[in-house]
Amino acid sequence: MDLKFFIGLSFVLLITCVSAAEEPCLYERCSCQMYNMMLSIYCTDTSSPILQRNMSYKFDGVIESFTIANRDLQNITEGAFAGLSIRRIEFARIRSLEFYSTIFNGIKSIEQMVVVEAININLDSRAFDPIRELIGEFSIVNILNGAEKLLNEANTFTNLASLTLRDVNIGKLDENFSKNSTKLVKLDISYCKFTGIPK
Repeated sequence: MDLKFFIGLSFVLLITCVSAAEEPCLYERCSCQMYNMMLSIYCTDTSSPILQRNMSYKFDGVIESFTIANRDLQNITEGAFAGLSIRRIEFARIRSLEFYSTIFNGIKSIEQMVVVEAININLDSRAFDPIRELIGEFSIVNILNGAEKLLNEANTFTNLASLTLRDVNIGKLDENFSKNSTKLVKLDISYCKFTGIPK
């Protein structure tokens, strides 16, 4: 085997391994992985009912994906997302999810939010104040109680271009929905029993 080829192949393999390496995580009991300079965070540890930011670790880039899939999560501390730029955040398989008024305080940017497979959603309407102009895509999927509260908030997102309402207990859209959602270009209402959609 040619020595230059062998050295080059070894270098490529090394770069690939490093780019997918485990990163020190921003959050306790969560896993963080960096791949091609994109950070992904995944939190599933049900022994930690509170999502606590590890303030000793600083990340200045854009977090590509942030998934919180902890069925016993009770609270997310104030400032947990402060100073972060997040492309996509997903709250999944959480029995009772509470959006407190300070949950998104200090966040730099966020493009897409997904809330999927939750039994109860409770929220303070002030929770979304810092991100009303930031969210471009919002998905509400398989929510037993509280989907309508989330939809009411989505109706105030000024730059919302894509909305997914899938398998949720909502019978109709608010009459002002189409008036408020002037930038909406995609609406997915799969597996919903709507009685009508406003023009």
